[in-house]
Amino acid sequence: MVSKIAPSASVLQADDGEQAVALFRERKPDLIFMDLQMPVKDGFRASEEIRAMELENASGGDRCRIVAITADVQPETPRECIAAGMDHYLSKPVEKEEICSVLELWIGRERPEGEHAQ
Repeated sequence: MVSKIAPSASVLQADDGEQAVALFRERKPDLIFMDLQMPVKDGFRASEEIRAMELENASGGDRCRIVAITADVQPETPRECIAAGMDHYLSKPVEKEEICSVLELWIGRERPEGEHAQ
């Protein structure tokens, strides 16, 4: 979905939380859409590790934004996401408008031509 919304964006995909942490270490993305339920290492643990790496390597640069994506709609889940170092929370199924809003909010991505904020 991100590739369709922002075709010039470089989109990386991890199959599990461990790969997500490794990709962060290697590529330092501007934004991460983090699934909470992943094999090997869940999204909470992966986010905590990414935040720890950022603290270790603090160079005054911008913090990577992490957006939780989950089917878990329990009232405490958004608070748990923030406590783990995430910046935003989206529940599945995620709609195109939600992705556009997150991109605008966290990285200033303009909407595709012809689309307007609501």
